[in-house]
Amino acid sequence: MKTFFSSIIVLSLCYLQSCKDNCTGCNPPPPPSFIFISTFYTTSGNADLLDSATPGSFKEKDLKVATTVEQNGILKQLDTTEIPITIEFNNIVRKNYFYLFVPTNYGKNPLSTFIHLSSTITDTLTYTFLDKGRPYVPDKIYYNKRLVWDVENAPKDGPWPPITIVK
Repeated sequence: MKTFFSSIIVLSLCYLQSCKDNCTGCNPPPPPSFIFISTFYTTSGNADLLDSATPGSFKEKDLKVATTVEQNGILKQLDTTEIPITIEFNNIVRKNYFYLFVPTNYGKNPLSTFIHLSSTITDTLTYTFLDKGRPYVPDKIYYNKRLVWDVENAPKDGPWPPITIVK
C-alpha cells in the first residue's frame, strides 16, 4: 500500500512538472518591457560615428540611455545605466552599432528616451503606439522629431529593423 501511494505522489509530481513545462493551460508570459534595436550613428557623408578611428566619434564609455515613462499617473525615469552599452561591429553593413533598449507600452506609457552620447550631446527619441498588429511595440520612433523607425517595415519573424541616425 505504501508503494502504491508513493507511486501516486511521484506520478502527480511528474504531471505537475509536465504541466509547468508544457504550460498548455497556463498563463502566457508577460510581454517584454523593452525591445532591442540595433542603432547606427553616421555622418551625412556616411562615416561611422561609433568607430573610434572616425574624428568626432562617440566613445562607448560615454553612452548612456534613460527613458521617461508615465505609470499610474506618475512620471518615472527608467535608468538603464546598470546595463552597459557596448559598441559592436556589424559585418554585413561594415559599421558599428549598439543595442538600444526601446520601451514597450506594457504597463506604462513611454514618453521619451534620452541617448547621452557625451557629456554635452544628448539625443531624444519619442514614440507613437497605435497597435498595428504588434501589441505593446511602438509603431513609430522619432529621433529629435524626425521619423527614423516604422514597425510597418519590420518582418513578422526575425530581428527588428535597425535605426540609423545621421548627425
